[in-house]
Amino acid sequence: MWQVILFNCNDADELDGLLRGLSSIAAFRDGSAFYFYSHLPGQPEFDVDCELITGGLITTRKGAYHLFFGHLIDALTSKFGKLELFKDGELPVFQH
Repeated sequence: MWQVILFNCNDADELDGLLRGLSSIAAFRDGSAFYFYSHLPGQPEFDVDCELITGGLITTRKGAYHLFFGHLIDALTSKFGKLELFKDGELPVFQH
């Protein structure tokens, strides 16, 4: 499953810090423009990958990701306010 999440963030370092901060609740590794999360020992298995895009993230996820995804959404709304979440596999349509 993949999902687009859009929000108002003009500071890439602030978003990077937020995404790295989630390493306290999941195993974490990063790549250029990608953040990869998975279960800690003793947790149900999951994988959540986040790719930075202009104005937000594309997430892919599998397994028992619900608890982690809740933390991600809570962190994003706490820091950036309103989010636009799109149905799995749906791309946003931008108005010109």
